[in-house]
Amino acid sequence: MKRVVLLVLLWLATAYCVESKPARPPVSKPEAKQGKPALDKDVIVFEHRSFRIPFQLSLPNPDAQSVRLFVSEDAGKNWKKVDEVNLDNHSFRFHATRDGLFWFAAQTVDRNGVAFPAFKDIKANLKVYIDTTPRMLGAQMNRVPAP
Repeated sequence: MKRVVLLVLLWLATAYCVESKPARPPVSKPEAKQGKPALDKDVIVFEHRSFRIPFQLSLPNPDAQSVRLFVSEDAGKNWKKVDEVNLDNHSFRFHATRDGLFWFAAQTVDRNGVAFPAFKDIKANLKVYIDTTPRMLGAQMNRVPAP
């Protein structure tokens, strides 16, 4: 009997950070010209390398035992398992060693060790661009003649 459990990752407007600083808004086009890539609308820009990613099963499954988190640093060409948690954890912890674009996917595992989706069928559920570069505010001062 084939058991199918759909995993839906509930990505809040932003993933919530281990640190308490809020995420910053998406990169604008002028910033993209300064060496940062232009990003798709489904990419969340985040200024921290450590954060949590919450998840929830879309359908209850008594056989589900754990959930795995995979990351791709090359737009989904290669995936690496970075975490596996029991269902009662409700979130993964992730720490990036560098800034850049990260794609995330999840997979459920049942009591018999059967994973869904199969590794070959993994697709991104979340895309995060990590940018820890401090922002510079520009200001222009003009000399005003004395009255």
